[in-house]
Amino acid sequence: MRDAMIRRTHADDLPAWRQVARQVEPLFGPMADDPGFLQAIAACVDAGNAWTALDAQGRPVGFVAVDPRANDITWLAVVSTHRGCGLGAELVRAALDALDGSRPVTVETFAPGVPHGAGARALYLGFGFTDTDAVSRNPAGIATVIMRRSVAGEG
Repeated sequence: MRDAMIRRTHADDLPAWRQVARQVEPLFGPMADDPGFLQAIAACVDAGNAWTALDAQGRPVGFVAVDPRANDITWLAVVSTHRGCGLGAELVRAALDALDGSRPVTVETFAPGVPHGAGARALYLGFGFTDTDAVSRNPAGIATVIMRRSVAGEG
């Protein structure tokens, strides 16, 4: 999506992040009013470990957060009106650029066969992630799996 921009998330983006979280709660479980989630996202923002996708009008429409210590993408969501436009890929690219490419990167996402998770799975598969750990269930009761992106040259 050429009319969008990815930038580090600012503290004043947190209300928009909360709105996106509320929109995806049916797939992930309660977040938008969870103090632990809100504190974790604020900590990511304060540490410079979060990015925002802005639409052509400069409105926040997607977010990604990472944990550099774990080398993990911890959260990714794009508002429903902007999905399928390449914003998720731009956000994943920003996350991967921030993480240590000499170590495997992990993410928890939807398990194979979850209809609402097909787009997210395709996104991560396109970046070279593969399923590695057994399926579990997220707080919304939806099956998830840990995906791993190996280090270049690693089998």
